[in-house]
Amino acid sequence: MTTIFPKVFILINSINFKNLAPMCHKCNSSYKTTNDPLYDKMQKKGRKAFYSYMSEQPNIKIELQLKNNDIEQLAPDDIKFVISSETHNEEVQTWMELFGIEERYKAKCLHKTDGSKYWYTQIIDECQNLGITPEQMLDNIKKTAEKDPYADVNFLRKPFLEACEKLGLFINYF
Repeated sequence: MTTIFPKVFILINSINFKNLAPMCHKCNSSYKTTNDPLYDKMQKKGRKAFYSYMSEQPNIKIELQLKNNDIEQLAPDDIKFVISSETHNEEVQTWMELFGIEERYKAKCLHKTDGSKYWYTQIIDECQNLGITPEQMLDNIKKTAEKDPYADVNFLRKPFLEACEKLGLFINYF
């Protein structure tokens, strides 16, 4: 009987709508693979995961720290993410581990055409063209990011530019 139970359980869960979550091929095949989001193999215990159809969106805070002030030479080890949630921290940790979030966010930040270099030079160019300070430009970006965090990857752009500001990278240009 014990050999049949896992097969029956898998079959039941495969048609259980509360178990199904829409997921792109890359997330499902390259990251999640056969891992069970609700069971941590390393700790050998259950864990919490996000429910795709939850009525309230969790408040996830993303902070970014840069260890290198040369935007042209940034490497994955130069970027540190602190991703947390006051109400869903365990779910955030599961999500990060299961889907390689830190690795993927670093890759997005380091992307040559629409990542860190573009975000940084955009601030400098627009400040010079519009005759405004980097603080004013960053303030505009923060407001836009709060209104629509998913447009233009604002949820990553904002913490990246804030990290640049903390390092004083905009001061040299003005």
